[in-house]
Amino acid sequence: HGHMRLSEVCGNQPIPFLFKILSVAKPLSLQVHPSKQQAVELYQKDPVNYPDPNHKPEMSLFLNDSLLLLGFRDFEQIAHFIQTIPPFREALTDQLVELFCSDMSHQNLKKIVERLLRIDQEEIPRLAKAVFEYTQNQPIDPLIKEAASIIYTYFSEDIGIFFVFLLNVVEKRRGESIFIPDGVLHSYLKGDLIEAMALSDNVVRASMTPKKKDVDTLLNIVKF
Repeated sequence: HGHMRLSEVCGNQPIPFLFKILSVAKPLSLQVHPSKQQAVELYQKDPVNYPDPNHKPEMSLFLNDSLLLLGFRDFEQIAHFIQTIPPFREALTDQLVELFCSDMSHQNLKKIVERLLRIDQEEIPRLAKAVFEYTQNQPIDPLIKEAASIIYTYFSEDIGIFFVFLLNVVEKRRGESIFIPDGVLHSYLKGDLIEAMALSDNVVRASMTPKKKDVDTLLNIVKF
């Protein structure tokens, strides 16, 4: 009998979730979502960039073969990559390499991520090219190779390509799904999906985006 808005069905309350159909034509930004408490604080401090006081946990159902970066790899794997991939090692300091490989802690992983995200912009194109060439020419996990290729195609002058060694490269097929809680660093690289999340537009970005990059906030809320 006529049309009703969902909010009317819910007794004129705001709908607590947001629904999206996402078609990832090029990589989405390297990003993280705040917890409810963090969202309240960000909204109070910077309502222009964090426009509501809500968190944004999200779940996705994939419609075809998709690829994303999701959460940190096993620390021993990260240490192995640092030690064996020359351009990755070069982007860090010897002191940092030594520190992480002798003490694979959350604190030291944070220092590595901070170093990458604060690296001198002028250095990035050369380092990114070296990483891309390494992934295409050396025997390496095909998923890492594909992820690096996708990122480099669209963001050749961006630090994002380094995160193929820090984050899990996850492949999803039609009908599979994931849940991404707050604090988990991620980036969709390709595919089509249906997404449902808490009603919020709070996204903290650090790379692979023309939008605002907020490295300080990201380092504060990522769960290392």
